Amino acid sequence: MPRSITRVYDNGLARAELGWTPRHDFAAVLARAAAHAGDIRSDLARVLGIKGYHGDAYADGLFPV
Repeated sequence: MPRSITRVYDNGLARAELGWTPRHDFAAVLARAAAHAGDIRSDLARVLGIKGYHGDAYADGLFPV
């Protein structure tokens, strides 16, 4: 489990106005963390990896800690 969460996004407007529900919610992330000790990325995220969209990769991941 990460030591902290660096970004939080609110999808409340999409839920309220569009009736949208996320495929992967916070409970799904927690379940993935419990099932996969360490790396909680999806299979797709592991395949894609860092593609340069965020500039530099740091020792701890995409963002400096």
